[in-house]
Amino acid sequence: MPPKQNKTPGAGSKRKRGSRSSPFTPSSSANTPNNAQGRPSNVSRATRENRIDNFRQRLYPQVTTRRVIEVLLETNNDDAEAAYQQYMAARRQILANLGHPQTAQANASDNEDEEGGGEQGEDGETTAGQVQALPDTIELLTETDIPWNANTEQERRNVAYTLREHVRDSTLFTDTLTRTEAILWNHLQEYDIATAQETFQSVNHVRRQLARIFDKMRTPLQRDVVHMKTRGTGGKKAQADANEEEEETEEERAAAEELKRVSMSQDERLAEFINITGRPDWYSLLLVLQAHNWNLVRAVEQWYRDGVPPYTDRPKRYPGQKGGIQKEEYGMRLDYMTGQTMTKPSPEDCIPSNLEADEDDQWRDEDDFFDPEEEGDSELEETPPPPPTSESKNNDDRKKPGFTINRLTKLPYKGMPNPRRFVFEYIQNGKYVSNIFEPEKFYFPERGEDENRSPKTKRRSSKPRDKPVLFDWNNGKHITFLTNWYRQNLQRTVGTLRRAAHQTWSEAERQWLHDRMTELFQKHKAKNPNKSDDEILEHMHVDTATKNAWEKAYNEEFVGTKQSGGIRKPRNAAALMTMRSRDARICEDFLVKPDDTYFTRRKHNRVNEHMSHHEVGPDPYGQYDFTDFADLDLEGYMRTSTLIEQVDYELYFTVDLNERTFWFWGRVLAAITELYMTRMTVQDQAVAMELLNWVGLPEIDVMTMSEDEVLEAIRDIRDAAPLEIERNDVEMEDEDAGSDSNEGTPRDVPDGASPSHGDADEPPAKRQRLE
Repeated sequence: MPPKQNKTPGAGSKRKRGSRSSPFTPSSSANTPNNAQGRPSNVSRATRENRIDNFRQRLYPQVTTRRVIEVLLETNNDDAEAAYQQYMAARRQILANLGHPQTAQANASDNEDEEGGGEQGEDGETTAGQVQALPDTIELLTETDIPWNANTEQERRNVAYTLREHVRDSTLFTDTLTRTEAILWNHLQEYDIATAQETFQSVNHVRRQLARIFDKMRTPLQRDVVHMKTRGTGGKKAQADANEEEEETEEERAAAEELKRVSMSQDERLAEFINITGRPDWYSLLLVLQAHNWNLVRAVEQWYRDGVPPYTDRPKRYPGQKGGIQKEEYGMRLDYMTGQTMTKPSPEDCIPSNLEADEDDQWRDEDDFFDPEEEGDSELEETPPPPPTSESKNNDDRKKPGFTINRLTKLPYKGMPNPRRFVFEYIQNGKYVSNIFEPEKFYFPERGEDENRSPKTKRRSSKPRDKPVLFDWNNGKHITFLTNWYRQNLQRTVGTLRRAAHQTWSEAERQWLHDRMTELFQKHKAKNPNKSDDEILEHMHVDTATKNAWEKAYNEEFVGTKQSGGIRKPRNAAALMTMRSRDARICEDFLVKPDDTYFTRRKHNRVNEHMSHHEVGPDPYGQYDFTDFADLDLEGYMRTSTLIEQVDYELYFTVDLNERTFWFWGRVLAAITELYMTRMTVQDQAVAMELLNWVGLPEIDVMTMSEDEVLEAIRDIRDAAPLEIERNDVEMEDEDAGSDSNEGTPRDVPDGASPSHGDADEPPAKRQRLE
């Protein structure tokens, strides 16, 4: 029996199988807004992918298609804001033509441009340029497979049906998907229907991919939410209590680990359920998971078939949120535009109105596992709850990590607005937690603020308060501020550093890059024998093919080898080009424009180092005893890394290693040393090692060096010079004087020798070449 016609008008019209024309190919003015004829783009592929990803994230939780995003970016000359406003104007018109009323499930992104202004008029009306391009944009969007619906929750259900029909069509009606397979595959592709269809290879391929992630989330857990105690901020008291308590038995430690595992599994599944559905009411989803003993796949199936009614009551125990929240606001997520809780969906909006007929039998029956090769008993055993007396008493446990909601995997970029980055959401201990970006120096009109708003904190300051400025997506410093704020939240929540420690450039690597530049120069000289060296160097550049060849050759030469600074990991072409402008010898020999910011910073650091050794007063480092942890008020890895990020941001603007910074690094080194000395497990040594690498210290192998050797190396570096922080995710050269390897030490400058062959830190001068 053929499937029933769409209950929800506006589902994308299906194209005939084998049709050669595509509405996404800008080959005709009929299907392409502004009559753009596929003009070449001037942006790099990486930048273009970032813009597409940013565009898709901004449309969350709507169903999207990258094909339309690519066309709109191209027709708007890669202006992300103009393309977004054009897309949203067409979406609103399509929904209006279909008679879809605005519902509580319509996400803030549907109204973002109306509240924030953007390229629209003051009343949210479209501009003349948008009106002119609107018919072509509407035609472009209606020819996609997006099942348009103002209720984004229903739109996500409908796209599962659309994907199923694509699978049946592509397999000549010999295979199909289950409901949960279609939903979860769309979820993995960020609800991009074009990507979901293009990445489909076979049903078994989909099942194997889903099995790796979601089969483990079928195992039942204890029904009640497990609340784990996390470490507080009282470092002194926690340390004193830890010294007084008796050693735990193996049974108690095992029970505590099991309790933590169950709690983390519950948090992970709840965060994943929110990401899958896009619902604003997280507590309603938690109750459904509990009803299914935390079997996420079964909960997703219920959400598709029967829906999840909104929670309308208030629990006796009111977890996790402060007073002042009304009853109808409990269990709701935060709106990234207004900074207030989202509107609770109505019960009618939560009732599924799916595209297939009631008697549709084209779905495959649900399996016990996604893995097609899974064998054995299909009945899953419930994880027994730990005994009541198994509560952890170990105060040295790390803070239990949380699980992010709608995590943004890429950093914000200048000129790519995305207000969704203003809110950081995560689940921890069975509760929803959100942090909103609202620093004192900025104001946000969409939140009803202007430059005259009152301070958000009561903190007193000796300096007069500057008026807040409008957050500008085209201001690099504003973007950096937002980036650091997001990274700090990610560290505190997930408990890991996103940026790996940078690799120092050894002398062998520098020489290899110099040899490649020499080969390139000889190649150009052979082609132009009548030109002087300076004339050749003036016009010599490294093309894309050469960059890619160098990247491949470098990785074949060095990856896996041990150089000063550790085992070498792959470097990309951008890292090689960056080092060209930071190696003094290359800059001078081949007239490469030096990185003035880098050389100035290195020189500035040496001046500060010299000044610090001639200051009158106590040594800022020496006033701290390395073994006296109680006087530091630091709490180990998480607290220390957070402070490092704060100083990182502070130095980005001031670039000044003042006395306060010296004092801070003394505290950090003391905390690292205490971590190493008092926590001798392999895991804790790895934590100390990560901190040592991240702040720019040389390689210290805690697995092969003795405790005395590690401490002596730290003291040598402490007494030699202040530390330098890597900023802005730029791969920085790190030439530490305390390294034992000859390759990692600065080159000596012989008397009378050219500076280009000596101190690599000095800005080079172009040498005079004699013919």
